[in-house]
Amino acid sequence: MAMDHSQKLHLTQNLQQKLILTTAMYQSLEILRMPVQQLADYIEEQLHENPMLELDGDAAADGAELFAPVPLPEDAADEVDDAVWEEYEADVSQWSRGDYASPGMAEYDPGRLYAQNRGEDFKAMLLEQLDALPLEPPFHSLCRYIIECLNQRGYFSFEAGDIAQELGLPLYDVMQALYAVQSLQPTGVAARTLQECLILQLAESPNFNHYTVRIVKEGLPLLADNDIDGIAQLLGCSAAVARQSADAVRALNPIPSRGYYTGEQSQYIVPDAAVVKDGEGLLVVLNSRALPGLELNREYCKLMEGQVDADTGRYLKTRYSDAVALLKAVEDRNTTLHKVIQCIAELQQAFFEDGTSLAPMTLSDVAGPLGIHPSTVSRAVQEKYITCAAGTVGLKSLFTTGVKSASGQAVSNVLIRQKIEKYIEAEDKARPLSDEDLRGVLQTLGIDISRRTVAKYREELGIENSARRRRANH
Repeated sequence: MAMDHSQKLHLTQNLQQKLILTTAMYQSLEILRMPVQQLADYIEEQLHENPMLELDGDAAADGAELFAPVPLPEDAADEVDDAVWEEYEADVSQWSRGDYASPGMAEYDPGRLYAQNRGEDFKAMLLEQLDALPLEPPFHSLCRYIIECLNQRGYFSFEAGDIAQELGLPLYDVMQALYAVQSLQPTGVAARTLQECLILQLAESPNFNHYTVRIVKEGLPLLADNDIDGIAQLLGCSAAVARQSADAVRALNPIPSRGYYTGEQSQYIVPDAAVVKDGEGLLVVLNSRALPGLELNREYCKLMEGQVDADTGRYLKTRYSDAVALLKAVEDRNTTLHKVIQCIAELQQAFFEDGTSLAPMTLSDVAGPLGIHPSTVSRAVQEKYITCAAGTVGLKSLFTTGVKSASGQAVSNVLIRQKIEKYIEAEDKARPLSDEDLRGVLQTLGIDISRRTVAKYREELGIENSARRRRANH
């Protein structure tokens, strides 16, 4: 969306009255989002920059054996440029072959990490552009809030309605801020879906036409298979035009943050917590030993209270406020994270006991009992890993939707994927199971699922259809 920088955007009176977003609030949001290793690095920076902070010599270092770093897979260095989406589109399992996709990656696979880019900080770059726009202060703050909500791939991964509810603002104001952030570079930033990301880019390219738009809206599975004949049939055009249109879409960037530093870890996964068996229940132990213990520097606090010149006094008071805000933000983060993981452990007790029985669970299922907003839960679990009986798993991977079984109980879509994968592995290679065959097998187990959903799950596993598997085996 192009934006006239000389025109100030409309602000509702409600926005002007209600929107008070402080630096401390941004810091608190960002700290809640940070995984433990990134937070440790951030704390180290603050220790060097703020004289009001010092290490707490009494900080506990218990539980060292629970939190051994998990190394990257040996082949991870060769896959730095692979791209996966944390939220899969309903009908698209992969973007394209080669650079843009890693077939078989799904949201429940926590073991693969990608080395970080060490270039310009992505969000800092966006904020710099935002500061250059002639926006009124309340609206500028709301745009900044939107930027802080972006995930590591540069997508706006929250529901705009949830943000409006969280801030007590009209949905209109949140949407206007989202559109303003989408006007920043790189084009496609703050998109809510893969399709929106690509359409935003097409709209600013010479290839914005009926053919390319339709490929984005309806033909991404065909593009992923490089099925030019299928694309030509979809578009009602010649193979040459279909190939040209496909190449134009394939040249787009599905990951707006590509090439920028986004805070991802490059060498190891450091778990944020451990969930361990404790009698009949489960105990959550935060990895506090991974964080430098902080406290206020007593000498500088005394100096601030003594006789100092005005400039020094103002400086010390400012740094004191920064230090107190950081200490509170870290404490709040740990409290929220502990409560969230404890609630997850209670909802997923069977999984933490046997490592396989994952039940359907949504953000709202966790937010409700804790009396917090689902977006807070989303930030708390983002990029966090825990160690448990099942190994080291991503917290986000424990949130799944479900399918009703014949008994009326919900069956996790992760479990369904696992069954599909198991049955395909065991099939007669000369007579592979079709999606309809798989649907029938699942139905005999009491899992009522459509053939289309079976196909979607199979594609998300990176498994080809029965016809291609048959050809591959001959």
